[in-house]
Amino acid sequence: MSFFGGVPLAPDDLDWPMIHNRKGLLEPLTFMGQVDLAALPDGPARSLLPTNGYLYFFAPMSGNFDGDASHFVVRYVEGKARNDWGPQHNPGFLEPIDGAENARYRYPWLTWHDKPEKVYPRFYPRIEIELGWLEDVAEVEEGDPDAGDGFPWEVAKQRRRQQLVAFHGAPVSWNDALSGHDKPTDRLWIPFEGFPTNRRTAEVLLGYLKSYIKEETAGIRARLDTLPARLEDPEGARLSALLERYAQFEKDRWRIFQLATTGEAQRGKALDENQRTDLLALLEELRAGALPEGVLERHYIQKRLPMVLNDWIARAAVEGAESALANPDGIAQVPDAVVEALRYRHSVLRDPDFSKNGSYAQHQMLGRGVAIQDAAELMAPEHILLLQLRWDNALDWHMGDAGAAQYWIRPADLAARRFENTVLTFESH
Repeated sequence: MSFFGGVPLAPDDLDWPMIHNRKGLLEPLTFMGQVDLAALPDGPARSLLPTNGYLYFFAPMSGNFDGDASHFVVRYVEGKARNDWGPQHNPGFLEPIDGAENARYRYPWLTWHDKPEKVYPRFYPRIEIELGWLEDVAEVEEGDPDAGDGFPWEVAKQRRRQQLVAFHGAPVSWNDALSGHDKPTDRLWIPFEGFPTNRRTAEVLLGYLKSYIKEETAGIRARLDTLPARLEDPEGARLSALLERYAQFEKDRWRIFQLATTGEAQRGKALDENQRTDLLALLEELRAGALPEGVLERHYIQKRLPMVLNDWIARAAVEGAESALANPDGIAQVPDAVVEALRYRHSVLRDPDFSKNGSYAQHQMLGRGVAIQDAAELMAPEHILLLQLRWDNALDWHMGDAGAAQYWIRPADLAARRFENTVLTFESH
């Protein structure tokens, strides 16, 4: 019952925050996550928070809001979950996360749809979280057994790092097994045995291809529109023939292209052997140059087929593996080596940065908020940090440029359980 992303698990009457956007229209905020307060372990500040109940956190992530949307972003439901609780979807039309303009860059395999803004994700991936306490570390004083190990602030920093490792585990190094960088282009790159794994993998691969074809055919039509209306025009005939080749390419492979649209519940479903064989054959065709040479001015060669194919495969491998791991029935699809390769995406402590200078981006409740611009300095004298959310690749949280969303509450409101008075600040570098 404690997780980030997904949709709230709550009673049907959950008061989902809706705030007027810049156009004056009521718009639901994006759900960021929930915390089961009964799951909080004992610690020095445990008494500040209720012994049970659930906190639900929301944020104005669509890009349609001004500063007024920083209020009324938290909901509190008392008591214990009941059997009639379930997934709660937003009460109105929720905009794509991070806005439709950014979504087309973050989900390029979805742009083939006639109205991609209708299919861009409205919620983040659901990631369960584990809660634990980290003691606040003060500078050592004279007589401390570690006082001779360096300057007081250096010793405090080292103790803090030891606590982080004890809770989060050892720092994780980058693993490029699922990265398309420096992978072979003279043959089809297969990231791991069993790839492509499931319908999510196929959806991403075919979505990239359909989007590529859509872009190229739109470019051809735009060129045709600029040509003079002559019955016999060699350039017009050439471009028209290219359109026919693209149309025939999709028509000949209509069966496998059906996998480009998959329901959420079906994404972890394993591909059967015929589907895997057909999809691998299609990838090999693309690598060998089955599509006509592109007409669009793609300034970077790695964005053109077949060079871009490895990037498509890399993203599809990650998306497919994580869809499989989200379902107990799909875990067998993913080899242990792939789980290790994914670990970096989900790790708080990453090398080499953490081992060199102790830098990390941690989600946290209470304590001191990270200082990015001036919000933490301005809010801390009169507020308590209820929750801090940092950038997180596993959740597709970019938070601007390595920024933070910080939820602040006044001590009097916290004591009175007036969580609706929580204020959100958002900063990035």
